[in-house]
Amino acid sequence: RSSREDVVLPLMVAASVGGAEIFPTLLHWMLIFFASHPTEQAAAASAAKSNDREQLLKAIYGALRSRAYSVALGPPRKVLADAVVEDMLIPEGALLFAMHPAVVDDALGRTQLAPEDDFQSYAFGVGPRSCLGKPVAEAILPAVLGAILQRYELGGGVELKDVEGEVKGQLIRPKASPKMRWQRRDGA
Repeated sequence: RSSREDVVLPLMVAASVGGAEIFPTLLHWMLIFFASHPTEQAAAASAAKSNDREQLLKAIYGALRSRAYSVALGPPRKVLADAVVEDMLIPEGALLFAMHPAVVDDALGRTQLAPEDDFQSYAFGVGPRSCLGKPVAEAILPAVLGAILQRYELGGGVELKDVEGEVKGQLIRPKASPKMRWQRRDGA
């Protein structure tokens, strides 16, 4: 194995996610997540190795739901008629902001992955006002994360719940990156 091969992956990551703030932030949180959840990491690595894009995306969405990474609320939706939600009147004309689905697990104080439900794949929103970056994210994140997880096992006693986030612009980034062990997988 040449030292050149060891440089290719970091360059690929930098080339794939450089130029946009959200991709490095998402990737950073996902790497921390998988380092602290070995079972989910093994499932994602297996999906990547077998080219099972659907299962890899499921793992990615699970990781995204584990931690809030954005304070962006997205565009408001105008209420077209009076509505009552859990005994609360939302009047016609009110503007509603949809909070990112990743907040759900954090807000409920869950320490483990939430059971899969129909909302897991809504991380980018739905409908005509959904995130324009969804197709790009669903192409880049599985490719980059899959390449990493096929080559490396992440670990080192990292606990996602112990990693503090700080708001920078619209993103919540890890305040400090925890030390992670990157162990090259056999045959990688």
